[in-house]
Amino acid sequence: MNFWNRLQWRQNAPLALPVVAGQVGHIAASVADSVMVGRLGTIPLAAVSLANSILSVPLVFGIGMAYGLTPLVAHAHGQRRRAKGQQLFKNAVTVNVAAAVLMTIMAYAMAWGAEQTGQDPRVIDAYRDYFFIVSLSYVPFMLFMAGKQYLEGLGETKIPMRLSIAGNSLNIVLNALLIFGWFGFPEWGMMGAGVATLIARVAMMAGMYWALFSQKRIDAEVWAAARVTLHRVWALLKLGVPTGFQYIFEVSAFALSAWIIGTYGATALAAHQVAISLASISYMAATGLGAAATIRIGQYLGQRDH
Repeated sequence: MNFWNRLQWRQNAPLALPVVAGQVGHIAASVADSVMVGRLGTIPLAAVSLANSILSVPLVFGIGMAYGLTPLVAHAHGQRRRAKGQQLFKNAVTVNVAAAVLMTIMAYAMAWGAEQTGQDPRVIDAYRDYFFIVSLSYVPFMLFMAGKQYLEGLGETKIPMRLSIAGNSLNIVLNALLIFGWFGFPEWGMMGAGVATLIARVAMMAGMYWALFSQKRIDAEVWAAARVTLHRVWALLKLGVPTGFQYIFEVSAFALSAWIIGTYGATALAAHQVAISLASISYMAATGLGAAATIRIGQYLGQRDH
């Protein structure tokens, strides 16, 4: 087998590049928060670092959970069984909402643990409002992910990319307005960054479902008739749960490093946030490259072309 098969690379690139952009978008919100909150001083930046080190672990678990849908939809698409893919999507919506609740519980358990590790008391006091507001965004984020993974299973990767870019652009604009109080908006500081992230993720979710239903990628009659079944839920969990835990094992080391560095003071934790933001972007970009292969393999298996 020739690894450098030009035909395969040409077919993979249109799928992979939008997925990479979308994956980077998952982290871009926290990076934007860090960059803009950093202008408020060391303590706010350290507080955002602590909050995001906690929030990122359940987040990547949720991303992994959502990935279980893509190969199943790709397989159904390869078989030309459109209704089956839509039924899987409805089941994935249910699974993802349940996962969001689990992610929230996980985040609060980790937050309690982080507060027992000798962090700067000023950082502990500062991070709580931001942490609470961003944790509320898990539900709209996971609903967005259900639509994203469904479309990617169909090979339509550009719509999720555009929504991610639009959502992160909105997040940056809202950050400027709500952190610093520009143009008469309330000057909420760190809390404004959390509100901006929540609003942006709700907007991304709304845009996703508008694209799915208004453009007939989901048939309303099939959606209404589809049932959540144990068989389909189990199929999603069999793929999603191991992927979610794999991501937890990979990312939890970064979270623990933030907690350890935080014991050296707010300045060290703030500096760590700057460095880890860059590492997070490169990590998520790499996962996007693998997603294109998942889509194409699923479609080929559905076509029995293997």
